[in-house]
Amino acid sequence: MHIVLPVGGVSEAVTMRLALESELAGQVRWCLSGAADGPCRTCAKCLYKELIQAAVERRPLDTPLTAGHPRARKWLRPPPYGGQEMVEYGLARIPGIERTLFAGALDYFDATEESTSWLEHCYPPALAEIPEPWRERATSFMTAEVGLMTEKEIHRVETWGSTG
Repeated sequence: MHIVLPVGGVSEAVTMRLALESELAGQVRWCLSGAADGPCRTCAKCLYKELIQAAVERRPLDTPLTAGHPRARKWLRPPPYGGQEMVEYGLARIPGIERTLFAGALDYFDATEESTSWLEHCYPPALAEIPEPWRERATSFMTAEVGLMTEKEIHRVETWGSTG
């Protein structure tokens, strides 16, 4: 068995979409503390993954957590946030986000579908990191099923977080 680093040049949103569209969608899991019948829905990881899944599915957020819950505190403070690009992605795509615990984050971002569209494409230089035996197949898949970033999107990735 080969052990390789998971590299593919795609965001968590693309990974989520591909997983949910696959024949193994019923096996998609992320909660580390959930029961055998599903996720706990109240840990920080469940909240973050629900944000991504709701954005990918373009549906309202489905979480029992409210702005008063201790796990929501970090979303009530100014950024930066871990996974900030996915937060912006969710802000731009989740219907009714302004009525959720993420409403306060709207004050810090001008996230739109256009400004976050780069998160729906593959970063081409990452494909070179895929080991040779799988590179051609992965590149073909990413090109056909995800699409490669434009030069403008590549520049956005390469200058993310910089002032220039």
